[in-house]
Amino acid sequence: MLGLAVAFVVSALSDSAEPERESSPVAAPSPPVASRVTPVRPVEPTRLELPELPTSPQDDRAPVLPSTEQPTLAAPQADASVEAPLTPAPASAQVALDQDAGDVLQASPSPDATPARPDDKRFTIRWDDEGACAEKPRVQLKPARDALLASFVERRIGDAVFLHDPRVDPSELTRLFARLQSARVATAAWIDWAPNTPPPATIVYRTSEQLRSVACVNEQTVGYYDGRLHVSADPELPEPVIEQTVVHEYLHFALNQVGVSKPMWLHEGLAMHVAEETWFTTSRLDFKRWLQTNKLPFEGMVFAFPHTADEKFALVAYYQSFRMVDFVMEQRGPAGIRSLVTQLSSKSVTAEDAFVQGAGLSASTLEAQWQLFVR
Repeated sequence: MLGLAVAFVVSALSDSAEPERESSPVAAPSPPVASRVTPVRPVEPTRLELPELPTSPQDDRAPVLPSTEQPTLAAPQADASVEAPLTPAPASAQVALDQDAGDVLQASPSPDATPARPDDKRFTIRWDDEGACAEKPRVQLKPARDALLASFVERRIGDAVFLHDPRVDPSELTRLFARLQSARVATAAWIDWAPNTPPPATIVYRTSEQLRSVACVNEQTVGYYDGRLHVSADPELPEPVIEQTVVHEYLHFALNQVGVSKPMWLHEGLAMHVAEETWFTTSRLDFKRWLQTNKLPFEGMVFAFPHTADEKFALVAYYQSFRMVDFVMEQRGPAGIRSLVTQLSSKSVTAEDAFVQGAGLSASTLEAQWQLFVR
């Protein structure tokens, strides 16, 4: 999920000028993926309005929260800039953002103004829910979904299994396999991961509209992960958009495979790093300034699930996730992220304690160090 998008996918910030970048000592992947295309970020799937969520024991939800894609991707480099120049860009889609940064951030969620509740869809993790749907819409969509997928054709390439619309060009499946290979290598550069691990079954749709028609994702989503990788092979999508979508969503698969379903800040922030996304660096989205005086509660970021959140919440959740990963790397380097994933996988660290433990700080010093970091 991808890979994977937000209440709409923020993409089309196709300004001709190179986006502004924040300077940071934190290491980041290099070289950038598909650096010849204008920056676009198909943010991950979410929906503004979903039916009420079920209270099923399968739901990986929070208890009461406090109020408040082409060449092989490189491993993290010690002195690389955090935000390498990248072209297109969750977690996955495209819609022009008409508001200026101030409008978006001014209206972004205030932790005190929007107390989180256990039934809050923004804080319900749905990795294994088909189509990222709650129970009721999942049941409602099942007939259409089953009928559509029954018309798809299975094809194997290497150890990858694709289920695709028969109109998808065979050459696109070959490219998708190459993107999966890049994702495997890139993921292994960041966490303890065997690149020869068979990839998830990949559902390939002819158009983005077709993908969205049988899922609970926003109207611009082009990819997401729900136990299988779903991706649009829409001919109108730039190649780098699909590349980054595959890499981002594959990272969600890998973390879940090693037993790390949360914290969500690590899932989304690390997926953005591995996919080398820079959609948030545009001057029209002044997230850096916003984060200097605001933030979503660290406790809430354990469960914050952009895929089912409104777009303003999702945007800031993605950006804060990215910077939380930066913060851990500033304290302990890229090896700190690898170590943290290993500890979470072995259950020696809880998702709730992951941020403070990953940064190697105490709870009493975390906030002060964070404020220094975001200045």
